[in-house]
Amino acid sequence: MITADELSLTFSLFKWINPSANPSPILWNIGDAIDVYRVYQYQKNKKTIAVWMDAPNLSEIHFKRIYKKHNTIPHEFFLTHKNGKYRFGWRTKM
Repeated sequence: MITADELSLTFSLFKWINPSANPSPILWNIGDAIDVYRVYQYQKNKKTIAVWMDAPNLSEIHFKRIYKKHNTIPHEFFLTHKNGKYRFGWRTKM
């Protein structure tokens, strides 16, 4: 489970990518649309098991910062590219 304190730590990286990011993650449900530059969390049995953000344009500086901060919390970090967007975040190991 990703704790509230860990969510706060991850938010510092999301805020650096998008300074106008809302500090309250959106609770995502399967099938919901995902907007870029919004922070999402996915819960199972009322426990957060993933938190992420989608971004369409990331520069080399962004990737370097993400690489430096990917160990922010003790959960599995992921970074994917699909349909012109990067998705990065953390998930618990299932």
